[in-house]
Amino acid sequence: MSDPRNHVLLVRGAGDLASGVAMRLHRADFDVVMTELPKPLMVRRTVCFGEAVWEGTVTVEDITAVRAADVTAAY
Repeated sequence: MSDPRNHVLLVRGAGDLASGVAMRLHRADFDVVMTELPKPLMVRRTVCFGEAVWEGTVTVEDITAVRAADVTAAY
């Protein structure tokens, strides 16, 4: 059986709840890719990786997210 940490996990959305899930997965040594709408509808922007859609990069609790233009740039 293969180690599940050898796979990339997709998290749909990058709001506060999805960002929390992605942070926990990242800290458990999983590779994570997140998706977000072109114009995110986030409320708590300071704790959302979706802020990278606007800013290009965002750091939440020492984890940095970077906006990728397409799938090939994401990984």
